[in-house]
Amino acid sequence: DIHYAMDSMVADLPKTHATLQLPNPKPSKPKVNWVRIDLTTDKLDFAMATPLKAALKASDIQLEAGNVLSKDPVLYAAVGLQTERPVEVAMDSMGGTVNAPKLKLYAEYNSKDTVGLTKAEAALACASLDGFYTDTKAKLGKAQLEASMTAGKRLSAKLKTDALKAQMGEELKAQTANLAIEASARYNKNGANALLKWNPRLKVQLADGVAQMPERLPEPVRVPSIDFSYSNREMAINNARVEMVNSDLNLKGNVRNIGKWFRHEGILEGELDVVSDHCDANQLMAWFS
Repeated sequence: DIHYAMDSMVADLPKTHATLQLPNPKPSKPKVNWVRIDLTTDKLDFAMATPLKAALKASDIQLEAGNVLSKDPVLYAAVGLQTERPVEVAMDSMGGTVNAPKLKLYAEYNSKDTVGLTKAEAALACASLDGFYTDTKAKLGKAQLEASMTAGKRLSAKLKTDALKAQMGEELKAQTANLAIEASARYNKNGANALLKWNPRLKVQLADGVAQMPERLPEPVRVPSIDFSYSNREMAINNARVEMVNSDLNLKGNVRNIGKWFRHEGILEGELDVVSDHCDANQLMAWFS
């Protein structure tokens, strides 16, 4: 049995087998080549005072680290976790269940830098994922998620899933088939507002979407496809199709000079093509009035 406690963090691993390898024969990252610990456990319970709680069963865990005895002020560490069983996580009014996850984490911590955590990476693949926050619920089918952070100045994230269902109370219900999102941001302290400070980049691809807003729209809005990208230089709409009962809209085009417009250095420029096979103007005006 393994029991670990530090400050407000507690971990219990009953019936655990551990293997220590020094040096690490197959490091997942070049910097964590000093030591590797493999754990096979029937159960893991983790808790923090936040309160964060996690529970999982029948798991394989890999812990890797760089040479903590060297003069390098940066500490390098990696964690891997695989299990065919569901993992349950809860904290206050939010929680979730991840089925058959494969998780990889990597971090670099500079003990002499005020930033501290100078680099962090995370990758998660799972068979499905359910999550909730108060009255907001979301369910992903087979999914892959990636995220990274460098010295608090660059952020990036990717999400791919073959199905998504989301609900915000009774006000909004949405679902889609294939969904892919890529987002990144680079911090610029001289930016005049949030968009100019973080310089976001976004790419979204969606297929077979449906949105329901019973309190606002009497019928579902169907979104057969969306493909667009955004940056402070240009927003490019490669394809956006929306169907609302008797009306359909197809939108393509781009909008340029977004950053210059926010900085009051230029005007917005763009070309947008809107095509409709059928448009019920009376119905649309009645819906949105």
